[in-house]
Amino acid sequence: MTIQELKDAVAKLGFEDVLEDDKQFYLTVNRCIFQVSRVRPAVSTLRIDHFPIKNQLNTVASVVERYSGEAKYFYGLKVKAYYFEADGNGTATIERFDEDTQEWVTAKIITLSSSHKFKAYKGFVLNGEDFIEGEVRIKFSGNYAYGIRNVAFFEILTSAEETDVPTFEAYSKYDCGALVSDFHAFASPPIFDDLGQAIEPYYKIEGKDKLLLPREKSGSYIIKYERKPTQISEADELTTEIDLDDDLAAILPNLCASYILADAEPQKAEYYLGLYREQVQEIVVRTRNIEPIVMKSCNNW
Repeated sequence: MTIQELKDAVAKLGFEDVLEDDKQFYLTVNRCIFQVSRVRPAVSTLRIDHFPIKNQLNTVASVVERYSGEAKYFYGLKVKAYYFEADGNGTATIERFDEDTQEWVTAKIITLSSSHKFKAYKGFVLNGEDFIEGEVRIKFSGNYAYGIRNVAFFEILTSAEETDVPTFEAYSKYDCGALVSDFHAFASPPIFDDLGQAIEPYYKIEGKDKLLLPREKSGSYIIKYERKPTQISEADELTTEIDLDDDLAAILPNLCASYILADAEPQKAEYYLGLYREQVQEIVVRTRNIEPIVMKSCNNW
């Protein structure tokens, strides 16, 4: 259905040849397009390549270690970047091992400053302007007790910017609402592997549009989501197609007319709203009847 066909249909329901108020028409139609789209949401996909950079350390994400007066050390080799979180006041010192003197030499001093809340610290591991090829360690010290978690050494970088040093957490968070402009909600189930098989629910959903994948479950994932239909405006050509399936577009005029006539002719508006609701039920029943039946044996085949 085109915009012109919809305008003509709505006008006829009001026993008019043309609609006089274009602004009201477009505002009403966009509201109705979204409402009708919820009857049977259109599903789109996006691909997430989840391959977190490996942490050289054998630390476990989210496990907190306590500094209480005795220095704590974490060792690495050919480290290019570090990441950690601390919840107190102290010092983290990046040191390199000098092969000539056989001593540890300070490369960077990081002042820790936080009040009972974990704060993230990250950056490059450099000797002057060069990355360190040999052994590296980070030493946690200070006069006060504090917690340390998510300590990581990375051999690989994603860019030349320190701000792009990755975090080290149990889950990687993907903002699907920011990755695609038409995201409305996750489909059910929302996530599949490259073969199209729904994966086990080891992922997490945060809020409306955040997907959390475990760090250790690397791979490429297909995310299914309910998309928002394209809105229309007075700038669009009248031959522009409404972004709905044909059967959904067919029930749009009754809903639009019910809103447009609500003030001037409430009885007529109520009548068209009743027709719309009947049409919705027909579509819901028809959709339910054609959905495949999923059978699973007690052996899970």
